[in-house]
Amino acid sequence: MLHFRNTPSWIVACLTGVAISATVSSYSDQCAALAHAQCFTVVGELQVWNGWPPNFRIESSDKKRVFGLPYSDDDALPKPIQAVIETTSQRASGKFLLCPLSARMSVPYDDRPIEVVCLRSMESLKK
Repeated sequence: MLHFRNTPSWIVACLTGVAISATVSSYSDQCAALAHAQCFTVVGELQVWNGWPPNFRIESSDKKRVFGLPYSDDDALPKPIQAVIETTSQRASGKFLLCPLSARMSVPYDDRPIEVVCLRSMESLKK
């Protein structure tokens, strides 16, 4: 039997193929409820991916870690992400304040786990 205690509803739905009732909070709601004490700073690049979720990922500058921002179609995108989508490169280097969620994902074409996080803030880096 599988146990999904403290697992976001969208992950349970992906793993089981079963939609979860609307009583479970959305990704945006979960992010809003997180305490800042858990958060950490990462310098890296925000990228927009098409295909395997999560579509919004932050890769650390040392290329060792990948963080996923699994916004659904129902979630309003934060302004920093919306601004990246509107660029032609769909990438932005920055300093990101991230708060961890208790989940990891993977994609078949990358050995690194994708750590699911909430984006609290982004400071663009000038090149």
